[in-house]
Amino acid sequence: MSSNLTSKNWLNHDAAEWWIVNDTVMGGRSASELLVSKQDAFMRFTGNLSLENNGGFASTRSHTPAGYFGDAEKVCIEVRGDGREYQFRLRSDRNFDGYAYVQSFQTQQNQWQSFSFQLANFVPQFRGRLIKGAPVLSADNIRQVGFLLGDKNPGRFQLDFRFIGAC
Repeated sequence: MSSNLTSKNWLNHDAAEWWIVNDTVMGGRSASELLVSKQDAFMRFTGNLSLENNGGFASTRSHTPAGYFGDAEKVCIEVRGDGREYQFRLRSDRNFDGYAYVQSFQTQQNQWQSFSFQLANFVPQFRGRLIKGAPVLSADNIRQVGFLLGDKNPGRFQLDFRFIGAC
């Protein structure tokens, strides 16, 4: 891990359960899965992005307990991607639907990268549209973390991640 990361990694938390939410919830045809490599200590979000039937997104997310990120001003991730642009998404509630706070990041093909995101810079969005008047995100209000691919480029994708935490 990079030196700016804390040892408190959400992926190692006993309560970390992940699920998939794809465009199939609205009739799309994208498919994805989440694989766990315990030996290599990372998770792999992989699948096929489809634009059929007005689709175009694949995502994975996990609930986090209240206060898990403490009073952090930044959240960090470590990822290995496929050269595509992804979104790191945080939510301030445990609901299935609703707005998310979003930061995009560009991956480099098959290289581990660390990203540090200021919470104040996350953009509130609902289904790709900016939400005006949403409260500024604070660490103690984070209730979900996740990743989304919606770059309008159909085809196979793969995003590995091994750290999500305060930094």
